[in-house]
Amino acid sequence: HKIGALPGIGALVISERVAQQPLLFGGAQETRWRAGTENLAGIISFGLAAASLKKHQDSWRMKVAEQTTVIRDYLADMLPGTVFLNDELNHVPHTLSIRFPGIRSDDLVVALDLKGVSISAGSACASGKQLPSPVLLAMGYPEDIARESVRVSLFRPLADDDLQRALELLVETVDAMSGYLTKPTRKEVLV
Repeated sequence: HKIGALPGIGALVISERVAQQPLLFGGAQETRWRAGTENLAGIISFGLAAASLKKHQDSWRMKVAEQTTVIRDYLADMLPGTVFLNDELNHVPHTLSIRFPGIRSDDLVVALDLKGVSISAGSACASGKQLPSPVLLAMGYPEDIARESVRVSLFRPLADDDLQRALELLVETVDAMSGYLTKPTRKEVLV
């Protein structure tokens, strides 16, 4: 679903140089690598999404990178205490890891969800669990920092108005939860 396919589908690339054993046995699906009924609709959606991404990859990457820069600049300007855990140059173009010190990520996720803005406190496979991000912990961040960090992912570019509104709601929510905002006026996003 990160590239536009249906949720619940993915791809596994297996190297011939590494010995592997299936976890489940039975059936001839996936050359005996996976037992069970194949998710045909998911497989088709994944193929179509991958083909579309390949065709539009460069423009997608450029637009999403522009939008993550807009997000970074806007939050740094409007919420001066914001900490970005991504290296500004060396990160996937569609994802930002952001810390708002003093605000628990799970509380912020819920507050924004109620306003129609979706962000995450961890990986999709850990949704619903109130655990710090294992990725941030593996990167060496302490648990308290991981518990105050959220992930913003753009699986496709947003309309400029949608991005503007989401950022305004994020700033409004963080400010309400912490008193972060030091500027009295809203800043328009320049996209």
